[in-house]
Amino acid sequence: MRCVYHISRELSRKGHEVTVYTTNAFDFMTDFKVSGHEYSLDSIHVRYFRNVTRLGGLYLSPDMIHALKKGVQNSDIIHMHEYRTFQNVITHFYAQKYRRPYVITAHGSIPLVVERILLKKLFDDVFGDRILRDACKLLASSKIEMKQYFHMGVPSNKIVIVPNGIKVELFETLPKPGTFKKEFKLDYDSAMIVYIGRVHKRKGLGFLLDAFARLKDTNAVLVIAGPDEGYMSVLKEKASRLRITEKVIFTGFISERDKLAAYVDSEVVVYPGMHESFPLVPLEAALCSKPVIVSDDSVMGEIVTHGGFGFSIRYGDVAQLRDCLLTILNDLTIAGEMGRKGRDFVKKNYNWRDIVSKLEHVYFDALAS
Repeated sequence: MRCVYHISRELSRKGHEVTVYTTNAFDFMTDFKVSGHEYSLDSIHVRYFRNVTRLGGLYLSPDMIHALKKGVQNSDIIHMHEYRTFQNVITHFYAQKYRRPYVITAHGSIPLVVERILLKKLFDDVFGDRILRDACKLLASSKIEMKQYFHMGVPSNKIVIVPNGIKVELFETLPKPGTFKKEFKLDYDSAMIVYIGRVHKRKGLGFLLDAFARLKDTNAVLVIAGPDEGYMSVLKEKASRLRITEKVIFTGFISERDKLAAYVDSEVVVYPGMHESFPLVPLEAALCSKPVIVSDDSVMGEIVTHGGFGFSIRYGDVAQLRDCLLTILNDLTIAGEMGRKGRDFVKKNYNWRDIVSKLEHVYFDALAS
């Protein structure tokens, strides 16, 4: 998880000793032969463990148990990431046994949505409620996530809003305009509507195609950039039925540099997925001075509305999405103003250095309590 790396790196730069315990659940490119493999990354001490199986949505890593016991004993404070995990169950047990304070960042994982709802409820009843109850502080990325903690019975004095951040310096030098269009052989005069992310059924791409098909008298093209997760064939078939195949470009996975080039060449970036915790794509687009459109049931809907750098729409509302697209495509003044607001807002509020300074205060308060 990138945010864990950035938090750990900034803490290390400030002189703190940081150890990260993680597993190979989502890191298939990491090659280590022994569970408990240790290495240093930008002065961060990292310990990797193998997952031996998956049970009820939990990745189980028994080798981590003894390591966490020693790690908790030797720590001053613990920061758990995500909510319903095997690691949190073990860490909570030892934190209580050795009286070590801990904080939790749930990253949008609190609500009982999407899948395995009964198993999630079982976890809450057996482990989760106590994990939340015994935490010194619970960190929410927005007011939406704060309400999610409220619904779990967490008192307001335990909740602190600390957003995720973004590496702002990566967006200081951007590709030249036209780079992406040249690379993918697009008409330089065409208006680019861009989605960047996983091509998955819950990302809202179906109704994005419907809205795009309703745009009349525009020279717009829709670029869908990102790895296929079993949904691209469905979208291609849908584009064919809507007779917009020639105007929809599926790039597949693209490099970081191509991603920046896509932002630069776009008129608007659309990220319409539902139940998103804290997607970086809208913030990245804003740092490239581009307006964005997101769904209003996500954390990003709140942020975009507050910062005034785009539109927040109802998930699945084709007419509303079409109208927002037309507003941006037809009014360069509005688009330019949103772009300027977005860049200034993100640089001011989502720089990792400032966010980690706030986190330090949360840690000290937890230690004092």
